[in-house]
Amino acid sequence: MSLGKKIEALLPGAVLAIHQHKEFQNAPYGRTALRTVKHFYEVNSLPIPSEISDILNSLPSDH
Repeated sequence: MSLGKKIEALLPGAVLAIHQHKEFQNAPYGRTALRTVKHFYEVNSLPIPSEISDILNSLPSDH
């Protein structure tokens, strides 16, 4: 498995962890991390997995 695929496989868990823990959501890096994940999917033209799509789609776009 390529490094990119390994990272992609870990992203849903990271997004859910941030979303489920208020201390991560309110931390300065929480929203930045979520936006970075959203950007990863956008740049790579990948579908956002259903388990995190509502979370990421609720973020404002950087564009």
